[in-house]
Amino acid sequence: MGGVETLWDVVVELEGTAGLAGLADVLAKAGTNIDSVCCTGGPSPVTCHLLVSDGDAASAALAAAGIPARTREVAVCVLQNRPGTLAAVGAALNAAGARVDLLYQATERGLVIGADELAVVRTAIASCGRLAPHAAPASHG
Repeated sequence: MGGVETLWDVVVELEGTAGLAGLADVLAKAGTNIDSVCCTGGPSPVTCHLLVSDGDAASAALAAAGIPARTREVAVCVLQNRPGTLAAVGAALNAAGARVDLLYQATERGLVIGADELAVVRTAIASCGRLAPHAAPASHG
């Protein structure tokens, strides 16, 4: 759907954020760029969400290093940076009946949205009228 990318959310449970450097090093050595990171919880365990373009490669690298991880597709979009944008997006997602369980801003990539039905999210975002004009359609898989 135009302006809404499909990327991968890699979820890893860490004992505090001390393990984040090692985790990032494993992915770097595998050639996987981390577009964004969001860690919640603590002090232990900490749930880290890593945004990557190739979930299979990230999973394989982490598995080879003995680091358990879960991956799933997420919708990512660049929105207009002005008052009311999040309200419009939230209203569109609510009206579409999207069950969002993850939402955070990835600085350069845009808004990351995890949900059971990404097709519903993509349609809602595209119809809300708040995608940034320069948001180019792209799909990673």
